[in-house]
Amino acid sequence: MASLPDVDVMIGSGKKFSDSTGEDQLSLLRQQADADIESSEADLFALGPNISYVPESWLTASPDFWGKK
Repeated sequence: MASLPDVDVMIGSGKKFSDSTGEDQLSLLRQQADADIESSEADLFALGPNISYVPESWLTASPDFWGKK
């Protein structure tokens, strides 16, 4: 990959890729990925309404969550 737009193209053509590759090759790719990837991580962030400074549009869209600022 040269840049992140290349990733966008790959993600956008996922169905076309899987259709043209075939189930046996996809299975082999999954097995290789399982062997190659040591770990992965996903982060979850939360917004605190009493400590966050948000745009006015957020405040009017969800007044019950954000309360009065």
